[in-house]
Amino acid sequence: MQDGPTFLTSQDVSVSTTYKTEQLGKVGQTYDGRFFAYVSFGGTTALTSGQLVVAAVAPTNSTGLAIATAQPFTTSLLATSTSINIVNGATAVTQDQFAEGTIDILGVNGLSSYKIKGNSATAAAGTITVTLLEGLRNIVALVAGTNTVNLSPSLYATVITSVTQSVPVGVTIAPVPQSAAVSYFGWVQTRGRAQVINDATATLVKGGTVAQSTTVAGSVIAFSGVYTPIGAVKESTVASIGAPVYLSIT
Repeated sequence: MQDGPTFLTSQDVSVSTTYKTEQLGKVGQTYDGRFFAYVSFGGTTALTSGQLVVAAVAPTNSTGLAIATAQPFTTSLLATSTSINIVNGATAVTQDQFAEGTIDILGVNGLSSYKIKGNSATAAAGTITVTLLEGLRNIVALVAGTNTVNLSPSLYATVITSVTQSVPVGVTIAPVPQSAAVSYFGWVQTRGRAQVINDATATLVKGGTVAQSTTVAGSVIAFSGVYTPIGAVKESTVASIGAPVYLSIT
């Protein structure tokens, strides 16, 4: 179980590092009531403050994977099992690629989700051993070839700016010096007043809601009923400048 919020200073939330200091998704709070989430940043382009980041694209061939016949310690999976072997799809998997993410078990006696502690590396069509943070809750054995799984990285792993619809994660409040060679970790704001870049398509109206832009990555536009709303505009704002938004990203 994750601990309660970490109290952060303005300096804490403005710093990005090339090494991980918190669990991905860790909740932070400043004393003025703003909330933040700890993430790793994806992409290779440096970010500015005020950009909306969203969940990365799911890895190819990571859904509908079969439970392997041979399991780590038993011939079948039972309640309390903390490791599960999965038949990989057509894309190689790296060590701990899904760590801190989720495994969804589907089918008869399935329909359950578990946090992933780590996973083994394997080539296409190989076997992935997934280690869970808790034991399986099902009291009836899952069936290889009948039950399947979806593997998902953490929502907070390798977050990106994008114009393609995805789950909003947070807003940067300081520049992040991304590059092709180095990835960074840091905090993005999820709740409370923030300055968010709006794109050049329209003025934002006081009291209106905003969502991910469909034309300028990292920017927001007026909510149109399609993309997920992320907050309410505090004051009307002309196009292409920062908009004061009270964020409500969960």
